[in-house]
Amino acid sequence: MSNCTIIDFLYAQKKMVEEQVKELQALARKSGVELRLSLDENAITESISHTEIIKEALMQYRGYKLHKREDGRWCAKYPTEDGGRKAVYGRTQKQCYNKLKEALGARKKTEKVKAVKLYDWLDTTWLDVYKRPHVTPGRIKGIQLIVRVHIKPHIKNLELRKITPLDIEQALQKVKGSHARKDASDVYHNALKQAYKNRLIKDDVASLITKPKHKKARGKALTVEQRKKFLDSCKLISHGAIFEFYYWSGARKAELLSLRWEHIKDDTIYLPGTKTDNAPRHIPKFKSLSKILDQLPRQSSEVFKLSASTLTREAEQLSELCGFRVRVKDLRTTFATVCFEQGMPEDIVAKWLGHSTKQITKDHYIIVMDEFEKKQAMLMDTYFTS
Repeated sequence: MSNCTIIDFLYAQKKMVEEQVKELQALARKSGVELRLSLDENAITESISHTEIIKEALMQYRGYKLHKREDGRWCAKYPTEDGGRKAVYGRTQKQCYNKLKEALGARKKTEKVKAVKLYDWLDTTWLDVYKRPHVTPGRIKGIQLIVRVHIKPHIKNLELRKITPLDIEQALQKVKGSHARKDASDVYHNALKQAYKNRLIKDDVASLITKPKHKKARGKALTVEQRKKFLDSCKLISHGAIFEFYYWSGARKAELLSLRWEHIKDDTIYLPGTKTDNAPRHIPKFKSLSKILDQLPRQSSEVFKLSASTLTREAEQLSELCGFRVRVKDLRTTFATVCFEQGMPEDIVAKWLGHSTKQITKDHYIIVMDEFEKKQAMLMDTYFTS
């Protein structure tokens, strides 16, 4: 016999005995006899309480036990979607039981609804909640470009929970260029790792993806002749000022696209870098940079109001005018090389470039010229900064 049946039986027996006692008392009154009968209710109550205690000790729902607190209330704890724990309380065990059942039922219903697709996750939730508050607008544009050009064309809009490491590997193989392949891999890894933390997917797919290798290309410093040709050609295109700024500041591509007027101070310029911990930094407001800034209109909060795609088109036009390929990376390398030629300490140059160590600057950004070119470079730089 179950616990509930035992309790019901005892209550029924108690009620039946009470009715029989009432009938006997009624008959006695008719006969003029005083009849005094009493029930040993303590015994019945004790039996019922004992049975309830047994039931309460054993009661649970879907493996989550209910227990009685010292304050007399009942409590049950269950895990949440984010890995934490929640509790429900009730004055009675039955009330607590019903609350637990309701909470777990609502969670199960929510889990069924959450069939998030890859494109929606990349374009909205992951980007807006987990990336946008922590990176610059320029970096956000870069991520959106990677998703649009290197991810969506090569993989279907699958549900996150159905994506396998093989799907990602096959999609990455279709991306042209090792650098673009690595960028796409980084986005996949970051987005899927966050989806796993949010329990949108059961397996940690991100950790199973083989990261593609990319050998970082070393920048090329412009020669003395190329520097002159470059600076002259910058004046012939619409956005030549930003390329001159790259040349005189050593800034990364995304750093100037997110540069705002509020970052410009009297003696320094704040570059809001995001690539490394050392990337956000202040550089001197060189005379050459002040001259460029004085000629720019202040029509918005951004110093250079153009997109990454416009910058790429302008670089192609500038390359045609110069007769050689113009890359922002090469302008950054040229800045480092010129600083080194002028006798700047390596640690200072590394700080201006946003490097964690001066060895990185020396290994990847300083191209040492021969003595003749050094002298010519000094003369040219003196001429252009005068």
